[in-house]
Amino acid sequence: MQLYQQFNGRFDFTFIGNTLNTQENLGILNSPCIINTFSSAQLDLQPEDTIEKAYLYWAGSGPGDFNIKLNDIDIVPDRTFNLTQSTSGLIFLVLLKM
Repeated sequence: MQLYQQFNGRFDFTFIGNTLNTQENLGILNSPCIINTFSSAQLDLQPEDTIEKAYLYWAGSGPGDFNIKLNDIDIVPDRTFNLTQSTSGLIFLVLLKM
């Protein structure tokens, strides 16, 4: 792991997010995995707020969905990370758009 980008000075940050899962991940391999086909989250900013940088992360298990839409705009990741769990063989992906 290494530092990707550093911000100096006095900054605050906000995270928002949502999930496509219909229920908690309980770690049960034989339970059905049911997901929604879309998800949304609302970002509320104050008039005096300034956005310095915004990142979009999405992740999942399996072969993954590398192409998504944000506000009806096609998004392709700038960076991708994947890991195969040694005990189960499951694939996990994390994708980043800067």
